Amino acid sequence: MARSLATADLVRITAQHVSSEGRCEECGAIVTAAKPLCPRTAAALRELARRDGTADTSSRTIRFSVATLLRSASAHRPTPEGRCFRCGFVYTAKCQDCPQLRSIRRELEARGMIPLTAPEPGVGTCAGKSASWELTGQNLASWRRAIDSCHECPILTQCRTTLRNRIAGGEPPQDQIVAGAAFDYYGNHVPADRLRAYAVLRSRTPRGPANHVAAGGDAA
Repeated sequence: MARSLATADLVRITAQHVSSEGRCEECGAIVTAAKPLCPRTAAALRELARRDGTADTSSRTIRFSVATLLRSASAHRPTPEGRCFRCGFVYTAKCQDCPQLRSIRRELEARGMIPLTAPEPGVGTCAGKSASWELTGQNLASWRRAIDSCHECPILTQCRTTLRNRIAGGEPPQDQIVAGAAFDYYGNHVPADRLRAYAVLRSRTPRGPANHVAAGGDAA
């Protein structure tokens, strides 16, 4: 049955069939420590893995509401056997979160629902969470949150140097926040005090040469 379903439907099954107190809340199937998934979820995850080569659904979590994502995240927890209770992922010393939980957290971070996770030593705050630093829509609060996170990042100085080199080489970032600086669709720096105006501009006018936001000096 799983192979005949669309990918979005398979992902929906994995989000809805949550096990609690020995049973799947959606279909009532009995689950155990050895078999923590109901048959429908297990089949859906196998098919997703076959299609994508991974059970990670990072590109599809945006389809779900915050409540559904939070509910699903709470189910992706470790069992005494060292597996994820929800998807059966086997944990290792270097990987204590299953791929699906990481995907859900990235989406919740992008929506501003949970704090950005602290980076590992030598790794930027934005590592693995690039969507949170993209200037999409008119989400001003999300943009400012990403900028503030950049200013607390342990490799900010290194990132600023890389940014200057990119700009000097004629390759400024577009529709992104990099090293605590925002850039519009054309690679122009958008000063922090003009972010609100830029968000309004994006909602009112199509992209075109006449819609450039004047640069506010050096980016960083």
